[in-house]
Amino acid sequence: MPNFTVDQIRTIMDKTDAIRSMSVIAHVDHGKSTLTDSLICKAGIISAKAAGDARYTDTRADEAERGVTIKSTGVSLYFEYDEEEGKGSEPHLINLIDSPGHVDFSSEVTAALRITDGAMVVVDCIEGCAVQTETVLRQALAERVKPCLFVNKVDRCILELQMEAEDMYSRFRAAIENVNVIIALINLIDSPGHVDFSSEVTAALRITDGAMVVVDCIEGCAVQTETVLRQALAERVKPCLFVNKVDRCILELQMEAEDMYSRFRAAIENVNVIIATYNDALMGDVQVDPAKGTVAFGSGLHGWGFTTERFAKIYAAKMGVEKKKMMERLWGDSFFNAKKKVWT
Repeated sequence: MPNFTVDQIRTIMDKTDAIRSMSVIAHVDHGKSTLTDSLICKAGIISAKAAGDARYTDTRADEAERGVTIKSTGVSLYFEYDEEEGKGSEPHLINLIDSPGHVDFSSEVTAALRITDGAMVVVDCIEGCAVQTETVLRQALAERVKPCLFVNKVDRCILELQMEAEDMYSRFRAAIENVNVIIALINLIDSPGHVDFSSEVTAALRITDGAMVVVDCIEGCAVQTETVLRQALAERVKPCLFVNKVDRCILELQMEAEDMYSRFRAAIENVNVIIATYNDALMGDVQVDPAKGTVAFGSGLHGWGFTTERFAKIYAAKMGVEKKKMMERLWGDSFFNAKKKVWT
């Protein structure tokens, strides 16, 4: 028997702040319909024995025959949840849409996403992120629908594969990281540095939101650095700076910390001189500054880099000061006296 009455559903429909509309999206056979069955079972619509086998949202004859979801199907569930401990359970109406996972029915996923507030992405913890996982996630983000992740089939890790706790954790972590990589997808264009191919740089700048200017910390700003910066400013693309080959200062030249700082500062100042020369007033202040987080330092060859913001977060928490103030202290002629615990 359902755990709710028609009157409860009718009453909650008038409280729009307590209504949630969710799509269940995933790669085919990652367990969307089975998970949906479990949620429907929790609402009391189907029995616990039938959950998983019933495929409640596969209402068409061809879906039951093929064992695959073809059309998006919705179901309304009544659920009570204690959002704040001690205040008691508050009723919610959950409009759940089970969408297909097969690539041939992607239009059904888009239709479901356009009428929901969020998307529950189901990922098989054994198989991990599949091709269609990326496709449906991309569809959700294109429709500006916020995703949440459900790592499914954990029982297989325990009963079937009998995995160790650490191995299970590694699989879960890999699944989460792969989903986050898809969400945080960055379209990066590597443009030519030779003067003969400047037209390619302009073409790249015209379809991007920002420009990462890479400067060799040993050689400093070169002629082509000025050219590409001028092109970026002409296209009204805001630049940020990456001071590269810091590893050479440490390993090859074995420079002192003060000498390295002088080279970094010279590179940043030279870039800012170019920006000041060709800057468009409509763009506002686009000067690069480590204290603002628009300058990074690192080594492209060895695959590492950092900003002052990263260290500011660490020291701000340790010293109990604001991150913004710490960023200003970490760049420039500032010195921390460890004995007196003051900046000078």
